[in-house]
Amino acid sequence: MNSVFSIEITKLAFGGAGIGHHDGKVVFVTGGYPGDRVLARVTREQPRFIEADVAKIESPSPQRRAAACPFVDDCGGCPWMALSYEAQLAAKQSVVSEQFLHIAKMKADVSPCTPSLAELGYRSRIKLHAGIGGGDLLLGYHRARTNEIVNIDRCAVANDGINRVIAELRVFLEAHRADVPAIEEIIIETGYPAELARLRLLMNKMPEHAFAEAMLDAVSGAEGLSIATGYDLAVYGEDMLSVNIGGGITLEYGPTVFSQVNPGGNRLLVEKVKKSAAPAKGRTALDLYCGMGNLAFPLAAGGMKVTGVEHSHFAVEDAEKNAARLNLPADFLPGDAMHAARRMAREKRMFDTVLLDPPRSGAKGIGQYIKLLAKDRVVYVSCNPPSLARDAKDICENGFTLVSAQPLDMFPNTFHVETLALFERR
Repeated sequence: MNSVFSIEITKLAFGGAGIGHHDGKVVFVTGGYPGDRVLARVTREQPRFIEADVAKIESPSPQRRAAACPFVDDCGGCPWMALSYEAQLAAKQSVVSEQFLHIAKMKADVSPCTPSLAELGYRSRIKLHAGIGGGDLLLGYHRARTNEIVNIDRCAVANDGINRVIAELRVFLEAHRADVPAIEEIIIETGYPAELARLRLLMNKMPEHAFAEAMLDAVSGAEGLSIATGYDLAVYGEDMLSVNIGGGITLEYGPTVFSQVNPGGNRLLVEKVKKSAAPAKGRTALDLYCGMGNLAFPLAAGGMKVTGVEHSHFAVEDAEKNAARLNLPADFLPGDAMHAARRMAREKRMFDTVLLDPPRSGAKGIGQYIKLLAKDRVVYVSCNPPSLARDAKDICENGFTLVSAQPLDMFPNTFHVETLALFERR
């Protein structure tokens, strides 16, 4: 077939590509938006579908808008930035519905996607790369599907505290070029409300103390720095951040502990989880994949006795410290969530609510334990619609009904979507 052809984009797929049809095949067009007529350039052809990118926009969609970032085409981190925000929200609702239908064979009642509090400047954590190219210092993101560094001076979706650090970090690295090749990645993170940042460097060798101390002194927007090389970790300055998750609860956490990148959106998520879990005095909850207690503590503050399970011992340590500081009824156990669920099911333990917030891979096979552990309901928070749909089918086959599915936009200008699903025992 022709390597370039004209096509109309009709919808967006999970993964962000536009969808059209040509010669009886589904075509996934990277960079295409619904309503576009484009010249599509084939990058891969399979018996049932074609992958392509946009060679030329012949007729732009009325849903297109000017992107707020000059690096958007090179960086690739915000592929929907030139799409109206209303269209982004509609696409995310549609994607969640289609994954339930396609994978779980369920016609789920998916609510409209809850918008983020901000479309830009919402991120409290970014990961950058540094290098030397053509004699110039490079500091920025990797170009999509490559190791090439897109040089940036600021990030439109990062908060002001992070952008201040980017500018100061660039000046420092210009003066320390000999150390740049040892840097594999740089994580810049702020708490919420955002004040001073924390830096975390992954390096292929531990630098001299003088390098770390000079960096922390030069980057006034950061009050802490940690440097990791394999299993070795060196910490300089203040290594803890604090995040206000709403309801008068502020959590403190260290440099290796996961936090949501959209803290404003996280507060919306927390409120919806509380409503779904219906906390009350005397009720109990099991929080699998609990992290530092982002969802456990709001339930405990509502009167629930919460047991959390988390594989990261760093997160468990921070959760225990937060529980003591907040004086809330929550216990945290280190270990694999699936192993813990299997053990508790054997012990015939039951909880009024089981809360799941797994990584992108989901919680495959959890249904057999949920039916023994959850007395009333299951609250499932997912960042990956396909694994959520797979696990929803499993949970429903083990005695529960999907009551609601609520997408939330934690990642504006990208195809990623958070979803809160509520299941109740039949």
